[in-house]
Amino acid sequence: LQDGLDERDDNDGTTELRAAQCGFGVAYLATLGTALWIYARCAGCAASRAPDGGGAAPTTFHARCAALLGGAARSVRVPMAVLVLSRRLHSLYVLRLFNDAAASLLFYVAVAAFVRAAGSPPGPAARWSRWHTGCVIYSAAVSIKMNVLLSAPGLLLLFLQSQRDIYGVVSCLATCAA
Repeated sequence: LQDGLDERDDNDGTTELRAAQCGFGVAYLATLGTALWIYARCAGCAASRAPDGGGAAPTTFHARCAALLGGAARSVRVPMAVLVLSRRLHSLYVLRLFNDAAASLLFYVAVAAFVRAAGSPPGPAARWSRWHTGCVIYSAAVSIKMNVLLSAPGLLLLFLQSQRDIYGVVSCLATCAA
């Protein structure tokens, strides 16, 4: 044990610090890339599947996005620039405090899984696995840091809108709670 402590005293800690900095850098770029993918996917779907203006209420997820976004779907560059310049996301990784970095990465990955599930074809197997994959990732993010739980009301609304019946909603909620 003493030999291990002596070796640790000889090392100035730069090797471990550099490895941690590289790890946080990779996590930061992964989080930023995932958030940018979500912005691009939602704006692209809204722009490409805009409602035809026939007066009927939009029925698909992408048509509802297009109805909500309107012309703002084409200006996705502004939110992307704001995200890249965001001090909140950047500070999570620069300060390396607590476990916010891992929780935010998992949260964005879960949101990306939900976006993919919402845009998937209506086949029961593909939708089920993508929704539940997002729920498992969301549950992991909540287990790391409880502030991710603040998005649960919006997630419940998303489940109520996207699932075909109450059994699908209960199944997704049970997966999130597991």
